[in-house]
Amino acid sequence: MSYLPSERITPYGPFKGVGFYFCGPLLNKPNFIRSKVKFKSYVALFICMWSKAVHVELASDLSTSTFLAALRRLLSRRGLLSNIYSDKGTNFKGAANHPRHIFRNPAVLH
Repeated sequence: MSYLPSERITPYGPFKGVGFYFCGPLLNKPNFIRSKVKFKSYVALFICMWSKAVHVELASDLSTSTFLAALRRLLSRRGLLSNIYSDKGTNFKGAANHPRHIFRNPAVLH
């Protein structure tokens, strides 16, 4: 077994280093009783690397803007992060430069 990353063994505090995953799709109906229309939605999971606490957000699709909106909601509730780990999905590649800009300039969030 290889060595664990430092975020897994060093007690930082909750949600300083997180892993991010999209899961789904979930089929939802609008708020109409007899509606036959269904749409897909996804769940955005942020998992704390140190304590394994989970922050769950609802996402409407897998786009870059939806990822950034979920990240912005996480930052407003949990504070600034030090590291984000995820797979190399295309929506994450598209958003790679934007979080760096947010972390350098926290005033952008307001």
